Amino acid sequence: WRLNDRLTLNLGVRYELTKPFIDENDAITGIDLSKQSSKYPNAPKGLVYPGDPGVPRGIIPTDKNNFAPRISLVWDPRGNARTSVRTGFGIFYDALAGQGDFFQSGVLSPPFTPLVELNTPANITLQDPLGPGTPSANPFPANLTIIGWGTDFQTPYAYHYNLGVQHQITNRIGAEVAYVASRSYHLPIFMEINPGTYVPGQTVAGPRVLAPYYALLRPTFSEARSWYDSLQTSIRMLPTRGINFMAAYTWSHAIDHVSGLNIGGESRPVLPVVQGDKASVDAALKAEKGDALFDVRHRFVLSFGYELPRLASKSGLVQGVLGGWQVNGIYQAQTGFPFTVVDSVVTIQYLTNRANVTCDPNDGPKNTTQWFNTSCFQRRPVAQTGPDKPSNQGRNGVRGPGFQRTDLSLFKNFDFAGHHRVQVRVEAFNLWNQARFGQPVSNPGASNFGAITAAEDGRVMQFGIKYSF
Repeated sequence: WRLNDRLTLNLGVRYELTKPFIDENDAITGIDLSKQSSKYPNAPKGLVYPGDPGVPRGIIPTDKNNFAPRISLVWDPRGNARTSVRTGFGIFYDALAGQGDFFQSGVLSPPFTPLVELNTPANITLQDPLGPGTPSANPFPANLTIIGWGTDFQTPYAYHYNLGVQHQITNRIGAEVAYVASRSYHLPIFMEINPGTYVPGQTVAGPRVLAPYYALLRPTFSEARSWYDSLQTSIRMLPTRGINFMAAYTWSHAIDHVSGLNIGGESRPVLPVVQGDKASVDAALKAEKGDALFDVRHRFVLSFGYELPRLASKSGLVQGVLGGWQVNGIYQAQTGFPFTVVDSVVTIQYLTNRANVTCDPNDGPKNTTQWFNTSCFQRRPVAQTGPDKPSNQGRNGVRGPGFQRTDLSLFKNFDFAGHHRVQVRVEAFNLWNQARFGQPVSNPGASNFGAITAAEDGRVMQFGIKYSF
């Protein structure tokens, strides 16, 4: 609605009905420790299946109240159509996690595809890979590994909102400054409900709480959250005498409890939880809150293009040599991504083992041999990893290397015989051959702890010819 000559209001609403994934043969499982399956009475308590009382085909119920309102305002404060203030708010629902939940609920689903954990002191050989730990014909063998839907999964959603000012500096150049943010709720996260038993003074790992039925047991909880705040600025020029450009700088901060399910190298929570106990879930989430794996604090991008005149009034030779050239380029620079120093040896409860930190590890030499200050970390022996001796290292507190990169392309168009064109192009990616390193080794038990061991490809150049008619 155009409220007046200088103020416009937009309202909208979207409804989304996201149905849970189902399996054609109902060969998926859910995790509810308060229930015993009636469809498969021999299953250990806690495994439920489509067809059990109160369990739908997709394990979790269909969420039917996903209404997503949207509102935005545009205001011309001076009434001269050169400056505008824009703001907007909307609710956005996410799709249900398929890769992390439905996929694993199907491949880790006894009696269809049971997966067991083997812990045996005997030698394991190629001739007898299972050794004395060979499971019996029991469709529900001991030490099952189960990952699947929990008891109360809800559709993830986010609040997105922004406030920005746009100003037309000249007839061809404009600038924008905006605050852009989001808050997300009910994000999926795997949380362990079957840790190893522990009593104060224990020095070695004991049996799991739900042994011998289960080994790793991780329902998907819809309890994680994320927070994103950013200042986004840009200035751009529309094509003017063959030249155009855009420069953009973003300062941002992304915080969350988890950045992905089984992707991106995200480690599992350091604390176990009790299904149905909100206090234990809140405590575990508190230990996971930190910078997101994709958090980039500073990012700058400059793109430009220049097209030489076609010189239509000149001779064919001059046009062929000097006319129709086009140059395009992109320069980008950003700070590094965060990560956590995690020991490859799990805790006494079979959970993620973060090393203790004694100083600021980001105050390091920043070279390929040692990117961060590795002396800031102290490994924790298994006997010192009980819940009464938590690590003091938060999640994703160490920063990896940033990067700079320049891509450049050079085009030349040859027009002939009316609407025929041949374009010759040369493109250079990472023109200056600047290194973009991978993350350093984050295992404190590794001999190359802190070292950079990988990098993206260096300069790549390619030549092409395109004919259009």
